[in-house]
Formats: sequence, structure tokens, C-alpha cells
Amino acid sequence: MRKILIAICLVMATTACFAEKRTLQVPTKEVSTAVLTAWGITSGGALKLENYPSDISGNFSIAGFYDTKAGTYGTNEEGSIVPIIARQIYEHGGRFCMTQVQAAYGSNSGKFIDYFNRPSGDKTYKCQVVCEDGYSGNTCATKGYDCSPDKQNINYTKDLNNTTDGSFRITDSSVKQSSTYRITTSTEVFDYKNGGKNSDESFVAVLGVLRQNEHSIVVAPVLIRAYYNKIKWAHINDAQKKVLCAPGYTLNASGDDCEKAFECTDAYIKPCENVTPKTDLFVEGTHEKYYTSGTNKCWYFRCAGEAGFEYEGASTCVPCPQTSKQGVKSNGVCEKCTKKGQFFFDENSGCTDAEYSISPTQMARGKAFLDQDAECWRKSDINDFKSCVLCDVGQCYESNGCGPCSPKDSGE
Repeated sequence: MRKILIAICLVMATTACFAEKRTLQVPTKEVSTAVLTAWGITSGGALKLENYPSDISGNFSIAGFYDTKAGTYGTNEEGSIVPIIARQIYEHGGRFCMTQVQAAYGSNSGKFIDYFNRPSGDKTYKCQVVCEDGYSGNTCATKGYDCSPDKQNINYTKDLNNTTDGSFRITDSSVKQSSTYRITTSTEVFDYKNGGKNSDESFVAVLGVLRQNEHSIVVAPVLIRAYYNKIKWAHINDAQKKVLCAPGYTLNASGDDCEKAFECTDAYIKPCENVTPKTDLFVEGTHEKYYTSGTNKCWYFRCAGEAGFEYEGASTCVPCPQTSKQGVKSNGVCEKCTKKGQFFFDENSGCTDAEYSISPTQMARGKAFLDQDAECWRKSDINDFKSCVLCDVGQCYESNGCGPCSPKDSGE
């Protein structure tokens, strides 16, 4: 009888014969009325097909990934698409990442939709928090523009993945149950309904990226429909589209893209007063502008790259890559540790005297700078370390400083 059943399975090649006993996981359902209202989702309406009149199946991820189970995991088992969606949905934006959305099937769970991430390697799924015009912060809850210099060069055609590149789809069967790759429970959606054992159709409403521009993305709620083990359709309501802007950018006059916010230009942000060095000493290329936080923003400058001011009050810059013996302090000055037993740990503490104030945390941090005193940094005990950097050969460090090693210290 067993041989007969195996033969039937081989002939029919049905998913039911080989379906794995995968544990069902479900995404996090958005329940905040404020968030749902902000994205035009009515109570109980997130999964109603009539609310999404436009079919975008050919444009939301690669068209060839729809209505097929070929390719995924290399077993012809489960179809998937790889769009960019918000894994966390906020009232005024979201945290957007390329995410594999998969039509899953398990012998115990029936039909459902699963979600996967690729956290490392050449095809890492990139993530960006993107907010509506006039909002900023890690959850898009701060009113105002983020003018931080390190965020002004974001380009969403590069800093988010290319959804037309089919090689981003995960095909390795070993990651199917991996907690590193499988992110279903940590993915936020507007609503979902899995088919289970009683229905072949599963639904999910996500916040998806429809278009990537250099300094903006166009997003909308997207209804994804799976049938059995295939992703079949994706739908939107064009009236729910929104343009989200990069940090420091605002909607343009036509409302279809974003441009530099006036609040983040030098014409708006004034130089800080009573700062050192004085802002009129700023030289483009040599220096880099920094901006204070808060409503009354102003700018000051530091040396660009791995350089620091020659001394406090100077605007001239000297090379100052951080090592165990030098680094740039928080005031922008390049500090060199010239005293025996001093080491540079961070911009706030600067050169720290190992004899008096070194801590286990600083020792651990210092091991990253094995350019000098490498043998000493490998010591695991603080007193052994101090003996190495402070004392002459044959001496040991104790509470009163360097001196002859005790029998215990010398290993006798």
C-alpha cells in the first residue's frame, strides 16, 4: 500500500503529498485608528476588493513572479513576489524594506502568506524610514525637517533595492523555517486573512512602494491576493497614493516628487553665534557643516573627513585618523596622547590615563586599535594591562604604582 501511495504522489506531483509541516505564523495587524485613517483605510475595509479598483500585478514586483510557483526554493512549491513594503507602518510614513511575500502551504496549516528577509550578502534587503512632507524621526512622529548632513545624500533608487532584479528572490530551501530569514511575526500589515484548511485564497493589505525617485517614493495601501500556492494579484486605489520625502526634502509644486526644503538650506539656517571656530572661517571642501537640533537651528563646522583642528580655536585642519593614541574630540580638536599610559577611547573622553581611570569597557574598546601596544591590549586583566603599558620590564603594577612583582604576580 505504501508503495502505491508513493507512486501516486510521483505521478500526480501534488503539493498535498509533499507539503511540509510548517508552523503557521501571522503578521502584526495594525489596530491604531489614527494610522488606518491616515492611509484611507476604513474599519473592516482593508481586505475588500471593491476598495482597490486598480490592478497593478504587472508593476508591483516582477510581472513574471505572479501566477506561478516556479522558482521559489527551487522546488516548484510556493510562489512569491519581492516588492518593497513597510514592515512598520506609521501615521506619517513607514519603515520600508524589500520583502519576499510568499504564498505558503503547510500540511498542518493549510494556505497562508509568509514573509521573508535576506539580511546579509550581495542581495541584502535594504531598509529606509521615509516620512510625509513636514515629518521626520525614527517613527515619522517629529514635526519638522531633518537637516542632518549625513542624511542629505539619500537616493532611493540606490538606497532601496531594485524590484526589477529577479535575483533578489530567495530560492534556498534551507531558510524556509529559519528565524533569521522568516520575519512574518514582525511584519506590520493593515489586515490579513489566511485561507487555512477551508479556503484556497489568502489576502493581505500592506503599505507598498509603487515608484522610487531619487528623493521620494510613491506609496499606497496594496491588497495582495494569493490563491493556493501562487501570488495571483495586487491591487491599489489610486486615490490613496502618497508621495513621501527624503530627510530635508519637501513636496514640489506639482506634488509628484520632492525637492530640497528651504528650512534645510543655508539661506534659512543661520550660522551659530559664539562658537569656536567662528563660522566666518568656514572653507568649502576643508570643513563640513553640522546643524544643531531643535526649532532654532544654526550651523557650525568641523574638519571634513578623518581630520581635526590643530588646536582649540584654530580653523586649520590636520590629519587625525583615530588610533589608540589619537582622535578627534567632540570640540573638533585633534588630540594626541603623548603621556605614557594614555590612550584615546572616544570623542567625549579623549585621552584617558590608564593608571587612574581605565575601565573594562574601555579595555574592550581599545582592543580595536591594535596599531600600538598590541601585546598590552591582549591582556585580559586590568592590572596586567597597566603593568604592560606603565611599568618597565620585570615590574608589576599595584595600588601604589609600578614596583617589583610579588610572588603571585610573577607566577612563583
